[in-house]
Amino acid sequence: MKVGSVQRIGGGLAAIVEVEVRWSAGSSRTFEALLDTGFNGAVSLPAEVVEEVGLPLVTERTVTLGDASDVRVRVHAGYIRFADGWRRCPVLATGDVPLVGMQLLEGLKVCFESADGGDIEIET
Repeated sequence: MKVGSVQRIGGGLAAIVEVEVRWSAGSSRTFEALLDTGFNGAVSLPAEVVEEVGLPLVTERTVTLGDASDVRVRVHAGYIRFADGWRRCPVLATGDVPLVGMQLLEGLKVCFESADGGDIEIET
């Protein structure tokens, strides 16, 4: 199943996938997210998106970023539609760019052509 495409961003390539986030029967929002295999969480969204959708706060925790700095982030509960259906997962409210990480990809086979315009496909 095709879930996105490889796109040229700046001087490099990025894997961009489409996901939808919602809470219960409330509002939802579809957006493009960067597929980030260096992110071991499920999903990271800008705080304004988390607020717009109304995801409930679960906890706060300290996470280590790629530059080795530690930051405190809010963790919310959400439902994410990705590839094979809806999954309940933690959503970190941080950053400017939506990210999909390895926790959401667990158990899935991800295939993509590493070229501008290449398809990203998921197999369950």
